[in-house]
Amino acid sequence: MSLNGVFLSARILAACAPLLLAGPMVGAADPLATGMIAVSQTVQCCYREGAMSYVYVRQLTSDQPTTRVSRLLAPLEPTLLIETELSPGRYVVTSFQRACDGNCGFLDPPIDQCSSEPLELRAGIVVSVLVSVVPFGGCSISTEVETI
Repeated sequence: MSLNGVFLSARILAACAPLLLAGPMVGAADPLATGMIAVSQTVQCCYREGAMSYVYVRQLTSDQPTTRVSRLLAPLEPTLLIETELSPGRYVVTSFQRACDGNCGFLDPPIDQCSSEPLELRAGIVVSVLVSVVPFGGCSISTEVETI
């Protein structure tokens, strides 16, 4: 960049600085305008060769997951997998496992799948979701709602 380009960039930044420091911009997201979904998981015992756990949070008006996570299976104690702020709306949490086939570089097809009932997320609340997995026996989802 030439010396003139540097001076021009510095002048533009100096001119915009008061606007950037003046406070929130019009239309900026209000932290109280969102809700939070927190998904934890427990697993009773084990898959023989290990497994990968998959959790998706999807807004009902969309075919695409809003957020997703995959990881090696959680221990017996509840383990937080996802904690995310989302716009108010109706969401579904889906979970499934893929058992390792020899090692976790090769995975079996999805098993032990379950989905929540539609969850109504409103501004200022936290929906806590617990996915309880029983290897080769399915899973269940329970929810709790609390105000932030």
